[in-house]
Amino acid sequence: MVVKTKRERINSSWVYTTITACPDPECQKLVDAMLNKEKAVRSKIIENQEREKVLRDNRRRRSHRRKAAAVQIKK
Repeated sequence: MVVKTKRERINSSWVYTTITACPDPECQKLVDAMLNKEKAVRSKIIENQEREKVLRDNRRRRSHRRKAAAVQIKK
């Protein structure tokens, strides 16, 4: 049973969160397990995005330094 649904904007994406509950304790355990799995997947995605951003920034800095060094060598 869906208790609540909310929509929020994170960076350039819309994230929909659905909170569910079951009257049966066994069913609720399954729902909780499913939610924990989804939460783990989301946190892994966020970690990967942050790691990629750091790598991308490092590559840009190195590229910029190489270009600056090449310009100095030509002078």
